[in-house]
Amino acid sequence: MKKKFLLAGVAALGLATAANAAIIVNVTNAASQPPTGGTSGTLGSGYTGLVISLSNSTGKDITAIDLNNGVNAGFLGQLQQRWSGDVDEDGFLDPTPIGTALGANGTVAGNLDSHFLFAAANQFADLPSENNNVSGSPLADTATADYGTGSFLKGTVALTAAGAATPSVNVAYLVIKNDQTITVSGFATERDNPTAIPFSKTIAVPEPASVGLLGMAAAGLFGRRRRQA
Repeated sequence: MKKKFLLAGVAALGLATAANAAIIVNVTNAASQPPTGGTSGTLGSGYTGLVISLSNSTGKDITAIDLNNGVNAGFLGQLQQRWSGDVDEDGFLDPTPIGTALGANGTVAGNLDSHFLFAAANQFADLPSENNNVSGSPLADTATADYGTGSFLKGTVALTAAGAATPSVNVAYLVIKNDQTITVSGFATERDNPTAIPFSKTIAVPEPASVGLLGMAAAGLFGRRRRQA
């Protein structure tokens, strides 16, 4: 598997950063609360569904996102998971790191699973991955679904599908038990600038309706607390 084509032109992720650029991590409560799963049931008021997106302060298109390489990369924390299907026919239900996309009104219909929102038509350098301990969920397993709690969601993607590279990109839908904390850390590139721009955020659940945090790009600014206006 070729893992280095994704961030084309980035010789060393995290060693170089794009000046005067920042990637903003946006956290928005999904339209449907608490998360529901159609015939699978409802997790109840103790869980929150969050939509995570990235936006670029320069207004340029985000062309690639790396949530796999680097210390603490990806979404880390207790994530509600639902595995289903058996494409490889090994007798076990498969991971589902890519799942239902957002509806027009911001809902994720019939879904109780944390997953990336990238279309499968994009190019993945590091295939999306997740884990699932198949326990810790209030929902009972069925013949077609294994419910449980995972600790990570990772992947690296070049936004090559038609219309995928935009200044603001929906990245993931997360189902999280209230009072938990999730971290996200990674890099992104923007159009006409292959240099990696770092971003990171700690997400306390439940979040306000919509919040964002700048992932500062310049080495001297990265990690510095922004002054309150």
